[in-house]
Amino acid sequence: MDNLPLDIVDEIINHVEDARDIAKLSVTCKSFQEAGYDIRSMHVKVLNEDHERVRNPVDMSSPNSGLESRNLKDTVVNITSKRRCLKQLCIEVEPRLQSKEVPENEGQKTDFWMSDPYFVRKWLPRAGATLQHLCIVDYGKQAMMRRSSILNIVSENCVGAIKPACMLRGHV
Repeated sequence: MDNLPLDIVDEIINHVEDARDIAKLSVTCKSFQEAGYDIRSMHVKVLNEDHERVRNPVDMSSPNSGLESRNLKDTVVNITSKRRCLKQLCIEVEPRLQSKEVPENEGQKTDFWMSDPYFVRKWLPRAGATLQHLCIVDYGKQAMMRRSSILNIVSENCVGAIKPACMLRGHV
């Protein structure tokens, strides 16, 4: 695979948008790893398993405790900060999880809100230099009940790059 012309490798990897698939493809060979840094469009899907992992911390006494220690937010920060020309980013909570009720005592936790201002401030400054389209689909009813400063954060970090069609469903 490392013998493929770079324009072919770039074309192949830019047809893949799912962040998990990009990560898998990037570890197949050095050419795909390098091309992965120049990905133009990425879709991060937040699954129920991601949510459950945050709600139920890892048992550090388990022999496999280190395998799942990185949470989804850390992963999003890591993968977006390594992209040099990310133009489109979609962070989407899967529909089943969007409709999931969050227990009253967890309603104000920011551990799993994808539009949490502290989280957005971690990845947006790096990605904002090239970002043109942003879509964040967060948790349903719970997200609507929370105030957000995400539009201010986007305007501070994207210097006019993101078009007015910026979508923030389930959270404004």
